[in-house]
Amino acid sequence: MAKHILVYKINDYPNNGGGTQVEFFEADAEQEMHKRVNDLASTDDRISIITAGFLQTEYEYKPVEIIKKYQPEQK
Repeated sequence: MAKHILVYKINDYPNNGGGTQVEFFEADAEQEMHKRVNDLASTDDRISIITAGFLQTEYEYKPVEIIKKYQPEQK
């Protein structure tokens, strides 16, 4: 499902809410995303925008189980 994505970083300690943040917006909410960027910019100078854009394809990654060793079990 296509949507807008906003990724930004709060340059503070993680226990103070710092770190990388990700927000998603509906496909038809581009102006809402732009407004959010400006809201973030006006509230704190410790915030840096990493990327913002339109996400068309999502991937879900699932782990692959690899057998590294067989262990005998007596029945």
